[in-house]
Amino acid sequence: MTPEEVRAWTGEGGGDGDADQNARRNQAMREALRVKFSDPTCRSVLLATGDARLIECLPGRQSGGYWGVKKNGEGLNMLGRMLMEERERERANAAVRYHDS
Repeated sequence: MTPEEVRAWTGEGGGDGDADQNARRNQAMREALRVKFSDPTCRSVLLATGDARLIECLPGRQSGGYWGVKKNGEGLNMLGRMLMEERERERANAAVRYHDS
């Protein structure tokens, strides 16, 4: 999908969206993260974060807050949460690869 197709499919572009919209957004982002972290260099950077809490910071943003956290600390930080989920998934995969070798 092109970025434009993803935006149309997920309804991205403003507001917090409804449950179906958010489910589509989350699915699209999780797929994008899996592709991104299939690259060994990107994967090693993600794994190097250890157990740190990952926060998507939105400096200067006063609206939104779905993907990250606004300057005032409000927001769902969905991207940070998904990055931490992907990190755990990659750790589990690394353990399986190590065990199988």
